[in-house]
Amino acid sequence: MGGVESGFQLASFKIDSVVLDVFPSKQIIENQGHIPASDWDVKYRFRTPMHFKEDDSYLCGVEVKVTLPFPDGMKPEEGYYAEPESGLINLTAGITGSIKVVERGVPPETVKQIISIQVPTLLLPFLRGMVTSVLANAGFGSFIFPLVNMHKLAEQHSGQSQIKEVEKITSSS
Repeated sequence: MGGVESGFQLASFKIDSVVLDVFPSKQIIENQGHIPASDWDVKYRFRTPMHFKEDDSYLCGVEVKVTLPFPDGMKPEEGYYAEPESGLINLTAGITGSIKVVERGVPPETVKQIISIQVPTLLLPFLRGMVTSVLANAGFGSFIFPLVNMHKLAEQHSGQSQIKEVEKITSSS
């Protein structure tokens, strides 16, 4: 049976950061209802890819920040710390993938497109699933990510960043 072979291999990926911060508000802690998707703010950040020359592999990833903003007129209670951009619920999470180049002679622009655009787009569903699970298990009900053109966001980001070259992999012993 025939198939298409890629010059790249997603060797592994890991959810590498998860921070959930819930502001201690009676309103949010006692809420038993569903929080509408339109109430949440979702932002994405593409990480700067790294190229490890020793084994011709790459690390790249994406982060997402999901915030339920403070309602109009509500401010943090006295004595509680809240960052200016924080909200009632703040979840920041990230994922990194390891990509191996298995085919030699791939043009540099193709490599950049695969590493900077395609791989973060492939990793996002794993991150979305984890974020949805964390919010549900934390008691905030189901969370549906708004539709977003990740390919377009990744293309915009890839023009702004370069792949960081790492000469030698060092061990921390």
